[in-house]
Amino acid sequence: MDKGRRFISAARELYPEAEFLEQSWDTLPNEQFDVIIMLSALHYEKQPRELMKRIYDRLAPDGLFVLEYGCV
Repeated sequence: MDKGRRFISAARELYPEAEFLEQSWDTLPNEQFDVIIMLSALHYEKQPRELMKRIYDRLAPDGLFVLEYGCV
């Protein structure tokens, strides 16, 4: 999921079998996921704890959340 059309298009070309959503994390899909990966994006969120809670709620019982937080 990314709100950037260019990034979603590139991802779809590389991985046509995967599902990609062109949208913001303001409205997360109401389903459970086995894996959620967040790459260098958390610092853009004004309420990161709330977003992390919403992400956690979308994980399957044995799901994996990968958070990459690029620091300078």
